[in-house]
Amino acid sequence: MSSERSLFGYVKEYGSFLALMIGIFLSVVSIFDIFWKKPGESRIQTISEFNKVISSVANLRQGLVQMHVQGADPALLQAATSMVLPQILANLHTAEILMSDIENDVGIPQLIVLTSEAMTVYNWDSAELFIQKAVKIDKAPLSLKSEAKRYRARLFFVTGRFQDARKSYEDAINSIRNIDAFGISGARAFIMADWIIAELSLGDCSIASERSREFIEYVNNPKILKIQRRGMILTLKSQIAELASTNQQRCTLVPDLENLLQGVS
Repeated sequence: MSSERSLFGYVKEYGSFLALMIGIFLSVVSIFDIFWKKPGESRIQTISEFNKVISSVANLRQGLVQMHVQGADPALLQAATSMVLPQILANLHTAEILMSDIENDVGIPQLIVLTSEAMTVYNWDSAELFIQKAVKIDKAPLSLKSEAKRYRARLFFVTGRFQDARKSYEDAINSIRNIDAFGISGARAFIMADWIIAELSLGDCSIASERSREFIEYVNNPKILKIQRRGMILTLKSQIAELASTNQQRCTLVPDLENLLQGVS
């Protein structure tokens, strides 16, 4: 009888100990679920939602660009733009909210898309938020860092911070100045072309001339694809022509640039 009692006591004590261990284990699992697993799942969901916003912004703009390229009726294009604008503004606002929860998981390409769209709809505060975040990202290829600084320069120009804009264009060039890779001069030429248009729009002819000479140097580099070279020259030619058509072109082009543009059609 005493042996049965002792066995019962052992089972009781062991069972209590086992229940305690199970309780502790379940508590640990619960704590892990609350503090590690669930936040991780929430972060992944937030990243997914953020990427959907990026896709929506890009698709809305792409639709408008296609209508423009296809020669849509101006009234129809204006109506479509009016309908799309509130969606774009809503997407930008949503992106700002989501970004606050996943700041370390947002990349430069995503932020550039948002910056570009915010600038298109004259939302300067949002554009500033996105591009300054992009510029501060350290772990990224130099080419992407350069692109972020180029967009920051564009934002500074259109908001009247001209010296800051020029400094940012210089920073964009310097980010990729020491890269020795085939085609990298094309990226440098692209930055210079952007800078040329900004200076021509502003009417600072001396700086536009200086940047034009650098553009010619970069675009004539032998380590650049011919199709890339032709594309950049034609793009710059088209942009200058558009400026002239709106009476925003107040400078005479340097002869070498004029000859370069005329030599490609």
